[in-house]
Amino acid sequence: MTFFERYSRVLFERYQGKVKYWLTFNEINGAQFMPMLSLGMAVREDENMLQSTYQGLHHQFVASSLATKAAREIDPTMQIGCMLIAAPVYPFSSNPVDVQFALEEERMMNYFCGDVHVRGAYPAFAGRFFSENNIELVVEDGDLELLRDYTVDFFSLSYYMSRTEKAEKDGNEAGGNIMSGVKNPYLKASDWGWEINPDGLRIILNKLYDRYQIPLFIVENGLGAYDEIIASNGATLTQTSVSK
Repeated sequence: MTFFERYSRVLFERYQGKVKYWLTFNEINGAQFMPMLSLGMAVREDENMLQSTYQGLHHQFVASSLATKAAREIDPTMQIGCMLIAAPVYPFSSNPVDVQFALEEERMMNYFCGDVHVRGAYPAFAGRFFSENNIELVVEDGDLELLRDYTVDFFSLSYYMSRTEKAEKDGNEAGGNIMSGVKNPYLKASDWGWEINPDGLRIILNKLYDRYQIPLFIVENGLGAYDEIIASNGATLTQTSVSK
């Protein structure tokens, strides 16, 4: 955390007056699905993966608050934001079991990290999640005060897909990497298996603004597909997979 704070101070001082908007960590909630993605951390087979992941996230939250503190000391006009993968989570059916399961998935997906960054505290549902998964965070003196006092100014997000969830998968899993859920009968899927859902962007923006009521920035958006390069005579020359 101290290294990140020092690194942040160097950047803030170097680009003071030139850069106004800053993001502390990219897609920080991606750590919940792939610790290497956001935390740069490989979990050993003999470790409690969730314990290690959420302990690492706690350190990132504190580091983000330290960076925010540094920015406000150096130049109070700087705006500091968080950045999350955002995806609305739909219940597969009106069965209350599916609705509850989708609710729990969406809270961890979209609100766990967001609440710490924006509201300055762990959400109430985190306590139950930690208890159910044998997670005991090591919290140092002053950590919670930093989270409380140095929250972000805006919320930024990447949006590529929505998710549909069912308590019992029944072999109906959707494709795609990182996170998938089950197939939504109302949506087509991209070549990567992700649900193609433009309306989902509007839905998640409304949900996020209702919850946080701070400026929202869309900083990534796109569609994973296979691009075909076509020669002038109409022949297909090659096919390449792209993500964004």
